[in-house]
Amino acid sequence: MALGGSAQRVCAGRAEAIAVAERRVQSTVRAGDVVYVGPAASPQFSAGNGFRFRAIRTHHWTTSWEGWAWLDGYQLNAAGDAVERRSIYVDLMRLPPAALPPKLQR
Repeated sequence: MALGGSAQRVCAGRAEAIAVAERRVQSTVRAGDVVYVGPAASPQFSAGNGFRFRAIRTHHWTTSWEGWAWLDGYQLNAAGDAVERRSIYVDLMRLPPAALPPKLQR
């Protein structure tokens, strides 16, 4: 039995909502995660080199942009030491995990 136009739109809307929820779960950055913050994560980081960032908190405030969030954490130097505490606004889907120096890997 084929669905009418209205029923198809409802089904498509539900499928889209489920896909957005799944992306949100997959893109959660947890306390202790180290990610690479570069131009893909946010236009504010396009001018210079990217950096590694150890998250201490993800704020799940409602924002204008789907999939974006404020993160609190520490910018790391090449040795993996925290050099500056920062709050950054980034696209969570574009934050790849960053490798830690060998001495810091668990």
